[in-house]
Amino acid sequence: MFDPNLEALAKNVRANGGAEILPVNLAEIADYDDLILEPVTEHAGFNGKIEFLPDDNVFVIFHPDPATYLYKSRLRFSIAHEFAHFYIDEHRAALVRGETHNSMPGFRSKHPREVQADEFAAA
Repeated sequence: MFDPNLEALAKNVRANGGAEILPVNLAEIADYDDLILEPVTEHAGFNGKIEFLPDDNVFVIFHPDPATYLYKSRLRFSIAHEFAHFYIDEHRAALVRGETHNSMPGFRSKHPREVQADEFAAA
């Protein structure tokens, strides 16, 4: 079941980031909240990951390099999924505690955080 609160949060993020026109400009959203989008050249078997770097006090989203990644729609979804881990308060708190994982092709999880992140990304 889709959570309407996640839809509202995604709408608010798009509005605040100045990215309300489709397709959503993910770089504008990242810039708005000082998220670093870091392309990874060697991305076989990798879709994305967000990490909090405490020494620099920044959040970095690692993702496949768009110049060499064939699945542009998947890439956009993966970045939006990682955004969710930043914008949902309890997810961000987990990142600050050092919790993280890689998103890989075929990854399926019933963990509530991952389901929420997928719903946010879809919104």
